[in-house]
Amino acid sequence: MGLGGVRLADEHARADLGLKKALEHVGDPLELVPAVALCGGLGLYFLSHVAFRFRLARSFGRGRPVTAIVLFAFIPLVPEVPALAALAVVVAICGALIAYDLVHYRDERRRVRDGRWDPSRIPGPASPR
Repeated sequence: MGLGGVRLADEHARADLGLKKALEHVGDPLELVPAVALCGGLGLYFLSHVAFRFRLARSFGRGRPVTAIVLFAFIPLVPEVPALAALAVVVAICGALIAYDLVHYRDERRRVRDGRWDPSRIPGPASPR
């Protein structure tokens, strides 16, 4: 596993810590560290996807960068609401990204299913200097 895979696993572990704390105390607000772990871990996870996409295709996309920004912006609000409500908002944010992907990449998925996908249209990584 390269460094990118380690980074993805690291952010995933942070989000798991926040999820664990949220489920342990659903009625109480999360403290700052679990709030950062929950929202910041997921935000970093989505930014890792953005970095991976940029390395492969030299584009950032829209869905994951916006989702990461929204998750980072939600961090200060998490300690103010019950953990279950914060978790529900985080799930809704991730669900909105899934809905965006379903709508935005509909034609690309159809081309792949129908066998009309042309992998040569994806630009490769930059050549070493």
